[in-house]
Amino acid sequence: MNVAHRFLRVWVLGGLLAALLTGCATGPAPRQAPSALPYPGAARSDPLAGAEAAFARGDLAVARAHLAALADHSVPVAQMQRLQLLRARLAAAEGRDADVLRLLPMAPEGVEMGAATEALRAEARSRLGDPVGAVQAWVARLAFLDDPRAVADNRMRLWQGLSTAPIGIDDRQRAAAAGFVVEGWIALAEALRAADRESAMADWRSQFGPHPAATWMAQGGLQATQAAGASAFLQFNPQGGSPRWAVLLPLSGPLAASGAAIRDGLLSAYLGRRLRVPIRFHDTGGTPGGAALAFQEALREGATLVIGPLRKESVSALLAGGRSPVPLLALNQVESGPGVPVPANVVQFALAPEDEARAAARHARRQGLGSAVVLVPEGDWGDRVEAAFIDTLEAAGGAVVGRARYTPGTADFSAPIKQLLRVTDSERRYQELAAVLGQRPVFDVRRRGDADMVFFAGRPVDGRQIWSQFRFHHAQGLAAYSTALIHQPGGGGDSDLVGTRFCDQPWLLDDLRDPQFASATRGLSSRQAQPRLFALGADALTLAQRISDGAFDMMPIEGLTGDLTVSHDGRVERGLGCARFTRSGLERLPLSSDMPEWSSAPLPR
Repeated sequence: MNVAHRFLRVWVLGGLLAALLTGCATGPAPRQAPSALPYPGAARSDPLAGAEAAFARGDLAVARAHLAALADHSVPVAQMQRLQLLRARLAAAEGRDADVLRLLPMAPEGVEMGAATEALRAEARSRLGDPVGAVQAWVARLAFLDDPRAVADNRMRLWQGLSTAPIGIDDRQRAAAAGFVVEGWIALAEALRAADRESAMADWRSQFGPHPAATWMAQGGLQATQAAGASAFLQFNPQGGSPRWAVLLPLSGPLAASGAAIRDGLLSAYLGRRLRVPIRFHDTGGTPGGAALAFQEALREGATLVIGPLRKESVSALLAGGRSPVPLLALNQVESGPGVPVPANVVQFALAPEDEARAAARHARRQGLGSAVVLVPEGDWGDRVEAAFIDTLEAAGGAVVGRARYTPGTADFSAPIKQLLRVTDSERRYQELAAVLGQRPVFDVRRRGDADMVFFAGRPVDGRQIWSQFRFHHAQGLAAYSTALIHQPGGGGDSDLVGTRFCDQPWLLDDLRDPQFASATRGLSSRQAQPRLFALGADALTLAQRISDGAFDMMPIEGLTGDLTVSHDGRVERGLGCARFTRSGLERLPLSSDMPEWSSAPLPR
């Protein structure tokens, strides 16, 4: 039996858990006693050395213990600003931004002290939702910089924080009172967000012509910052020291089985690749409050990268706190906006049904199909799937000619189906003709003729009845597409769904991708019970590796859940495989990328 497989099976049964968490996947290393300093000889002349050394290697707990053992009167006056700066850095690493502003030196002395102080001040202001204060600090930092590269980096960091910050009326008034330079940066952010950007930028140039941002943009600073923003999460370990990962999952409560499947997939990949970076799992209980507590605990223990949480509400709760002190690989996606801005060091990786709807629309267009009727369930899930399918189809030159909703669990779907196919219109004409003639004429009920495909979404129990009733109402000649929810892995063919196409994770369509991994994990109950979440855990481990290696670029990653790419806003997009139900089982369809481009697929007339 494969070693990774054997280890994980034992772990799942409970026997390996203690060894795993104290060996290759541990919590923080044993802490030194607060009184123990790593440099006892230097401690008498430089009492901060131990705390600074612990912080530099990423051991926040030891750094905190050293600082607690220091009395202010024991630190020479010449070193007092170092003490203040270190306390502020520790507060920043622990997510205590209000404390950062309180602890920073008021009047920093020296170039290095001044530059470090103003950078911490700017980042804390940004995370606290104060874009004007952040810009003021970045501008003040310029006084401590003389290297052109440092100046360019300062402006890049200024813009990275400002470009996604919400700006209100009070911010505009404060910016105007803060002076020409600060006001110009705030006005530039608003101009670039305007609906008529060209006109807004013309107004900005007329008002702020000699502003430093004008020269910065002329030298390509805006484009460079946007490119850097796509990979800002590569700042894997800002505190220095050895990497240490934390995983936030619901290991208790209603979502415990889902959390366990993700955990097992992640650990299977971890053991199979023989990684040595310490990992610690934190139970969120499946609640936003539990996720917030687990996140803070992970930061206190020195995590340099966090994977999770799983629920959308929990991700939103973490993002509401502002920029994460460490890179965050969230296992869900939230909508960005004024209330929940998404920081540049957050990657959002989700098994979103919208990915499946988009893949279905793209595949259909490359098949020459482009005129659809859409039937989805009532509720938020149906809203999201419908919007993703319609937006993608229309962007590719297709059109939706009819749409309707149904109530899940309904036995009879004929009403919305007849509405979509306009069978009711045909039946009405038959009844009118029969009334005029006084007898029943020979008459064929016909469906609409302007559609060439059906897109429906829902559970298999609903989907079987839906497609059967579509066929009963004369839709046999239409192509049928659905989401991956219609596919039960391992179920093989389904006579009620014959002809229906869907797009799903490649490894669930016999695209093993990593045969050794597939073989080693074949007997795991969590893989059998929730294979999609198991694959999510394995791919999360792959993404975490790429982040830690500094090699996370825009090139696709061939994952179990799909071909993964990261968009400019940190969302992981999945390229999926497609298949069709037949009477003998599933038939793999060529990948969309192997089909003609949308522009070469004519719309049916």
